[in-house]
Amino acid sequence: MAQPSEPLALFFWSGLIIFWLTPISAWWVLANQRNINARFWFLGTAFYALAATLFMFAQAHLVGLASPLINVLTTASLLSMIESSRRELSESPAPLKTYLAVLASEWLILYAASAQGFAHPEVQQLHFMALVVLELILISNIWRIKNQTNSKALVLILFVLLFFVSSNLYRLFDFWLNGHWHRLMDFSSVSNAILLLNYVSVVFYCYGYWGFVVEKNQRLLLQNSAKLLAAKESETAAVMNRLNQAGALSASIAHEINQPIASIQLNIEEALRIHAESANYSNLSVILQRIARDNQTCSEIIQRIKRVFQRPPTFGESTEPDVLIEHFIRHHQSELTQALVQFKLNLKSGAKLNFPPDELMHVIGILFRNSMEALDQVSASSRRLEISTWRVEDMIFIEITDSGCGVSEEMRHKLFTPVVSNKSGGMGIGLWLSKYMIERHGGHIRWLPVDGQGSRFLLQFNSVEDVYAKPRAH
Repeated sequence: MAQPSEPLALFFWSGLIIFWLTPISAWWVLANQRNINARFWFLGTAFYALAATLFMFAQAHLVGLASPLINVLTTASLLSMIESSRRELSESPAPLKTYLAVLASEWLILYAASAQGFAHPEVQQLHFMALVVLELILISNIWRIKNQTNSKALVLILFVLLFFVSSNLYRLFDFWLNGHWHRLMDFSSVSNAILLLNYVSVVFYCYGYWGFVVEKNQRLLLQNSAKLLAAKESETAAVMNRLNQAGALSASIAHEINQPIASIQLNIEEALRIHAESANYSNLSVILQRIARDNQTCSEIIQRIKRVFQRPPTFGESTEPDVLIEHFIRHHQSELTQALVQFKLNLKSGAKLNFPPDELMHVIGILFRNSMEALDQVSASSRRLEISTWRVEDMIFIEITDSGCGVSEEMRHKLFTPVVSNKSGGMGIGLWLSKYMIERHGGHIRWLPVDGQGSRFLLQFNSVEDVYAKPRAH
């Protein structure tokens, strides 16, 4: 058997050391990681290192066994890498029985062929055809992984694998066309070139895969960082939402009880004036009754707003909007008269809403108050206010239209935003609170422009019949 030159032998020795150090160092580095895919890949490099060791030292001692064993180890190396790449693409269980069947079949075929005295090239070509098929499968897997991950390291591995395929095909075609088989142990110029390129290529695909592992860990780190950031943002958003709700609750209560508190203050001042000017306290009882009434109003407002923020919407409570609005206007008729407002009531819904009466009264009160404040900004002769209700199929509509100062272009897109107000001294809570209460019961509210000057608010609700529909008799 021919012997390699000293430089070539030194190269083989150094290559063999690298072949063994690569899987050993990889397994040591990956000891605390659950990277099964990488373990399979470097198991493949270990099989190749064992095949190279037998190739260098055992052929003279294992006559008849060395060649089939080296071939099977080379196939096992490729199967391990195929399994590694397959796991990157699929989470299905490994087809270990298939792999073992391939290895056992190859061993039996090659060993039987050698035992029957087939010439070495005729036996080897069977092995190399199997290698080409496995290498093409591995190239296909690596190509798919590269497209999924945009990995640069896998490009290097693809070039290396293409070299292996080209090298094996060259030896096969040279044998089929010229009847000549390049045995690596001949140490001819062609054999030496193939050996050198094989050794260098193995080093490249080992460290190319290390590059892929680094890229993969970087992607996982970025993904985990993104998930952690998203979790923190979600937690922060939840905290901010709770703070916003608490702030909205406080602001809503402050907004709504401002008027009854102002009324209480006026009554107290009047009581003090009566006390200072005369000894006749007969009117004090009336004033104290007003104070008690306003105090009760404050308490009811606080409880109502707390219920809105604390409890889920209850769909069992129903309201007749026509009756409720009529009652509300009757209670505020004197205010309309004093403000010289031309008022029109057009109630034609004739149905019930799935809406708590106290909350609907609250919404109507907010919209009514906004209209009255807007009407106060225009001349008395042009003050008009209209409240209408109607029904279309299973939908009920409430519309409040006024001829007040209207809404500026700048404010229209943020009209229902909390703490944003179109009025000087306003808190910007009323419309937001109205929208909150309406939408939590499945309704909608929107602002619409009117011809000329003013505002129009349109409220839309489901009727009771729509939610609690009963089967019709046939």
